[in-house]
Amino acid sequence: MLTIDDDGTTVVEWRLTTDGVERTCVDGYRPTMYVGAPVSELYGEHGGPTPRVQLPARGALTEGLRELRSFLEGQAAVESLSVDVWRQTFRADARPVLRVECREIDDVRSVARRVQQFGDADAYTCYNVDLTR
Repeated sequence: MLTIDDDGTTVVEWRLTTDGVERTCVDGYRPTMYVGAPVSELYGEHGGPTPRVQLPARGALTEGLRELRSFLEGQAAVESLSVDVWRQTFRADARPVLRVECREIDDVRSVARRVQQFGDADAYTCYNVDLTR
């Protein structure tokens, strides 16, 4: 996917193809953000090119992400919560992240603010949050 446009009534997904660009109207689109471990957990205590980090079991959230999930459950801006597993950085192994589907595009920023306010300033790393809206 290249980008998504939302004019308030229609959501359009743009994808690169071998012939150029393809435009598709998407019904039922839910903006999605991801919340992962803090940077300190991604690079270990001392960082470096080969960080040694204790990873939770595949598919299992860290205690901090489990607490955040409980905090976000049932909030009006949140449509659904689930767990995905992916690499947060190119040097980090794949690990569980919290997938947050929001009800509307404008809810992403408010949910991201709540995430940042929930713990210490660097307790979580948010992805897919467009701050330009």
